[in-house]
Amino acid sequence: SDVCSSDLLQTHKNITSTPLLSRIEDNSLINKQLECRLYRVFNNQKFSLGGRFYGSDYQQLNQDDRSLITINGNKTSEIDFKGLHLNMLYNFEGIDFQKDPYSITNQNPELRPLLKLVSLIGINAVSQKSGIDAFNFEMLKDYELYQIQKKYNQKTKELFAQFENAHPKISKYFRSGMGIKLQYIDSKIAERILKHFTLQGKPCLCIHDSFIVEESNKEELSEVMKESYNKYLGYPGKIEIKF
Repeated sequence: SDVCSSDLLQTHKNITSTPLLSRIEDNSLINKQLECRLYRVFNNQKFSLGGRFYGSDYQQLNQDDRSLITINGNKTSEIDFKGLHLNMLYNFEGIDFQKDPYSITNQNPELRPLLKLVSLIGINAVSQKSGIDAFNFEMLKDYELYQIQKKYNQKTKELFAQFENAHPKISKYFRSGMGIKLQYIDSKIAERILKHFTLQGKPCLCIHDSFIVEESNKEELSEVMKESYNKYLGYPGKIEIKF
């Protein structure tokens, strides 16, 4: 079901009505005002599953286009949590994992997006077959990822096995349907970050596990993200500045 947290989201709507996507096309500047209203989606009729924020225009943009967003006429910065759900699972086991959870399986940087998809599907799947079916379905929709899989002759079943073998400490969570439980936690983290900036009247755009603010607020966002992650997981959040 779709559920709105009205107090936060109405205030957030009011202060984020100015983000613009600015492009140069045919030697002319094109500005598009972005819709920033959000709603939360919970799963299985429970307020403890899912809960992520959806609905804004900017969530549909790729990173290159998001880097063109301005707020109040100012350049912006985007920061995200690195390997969010995998790091959360390690934290559940009392481990502060320090490596890149995706490249630990294979050092080839081209395979990283493929392995990221493996982890996402692996955690959300409830069986090996459903995970493999979901992955193959994504390959039908994403031609670039399919070409990477084909280029390196990566069999779907082997990809999942390699990934689980690289993460024995948390392998019990794969094929557990754990994803929507993790989404609830990361949605609480996101809510805390949004509330922090909303109460100060500072626009903050949420793309699930990454956030965009005016460039002058970049350091503040970094600290709030780390603190918010620590509040719910008991470990410092690992972040990466995208632009």
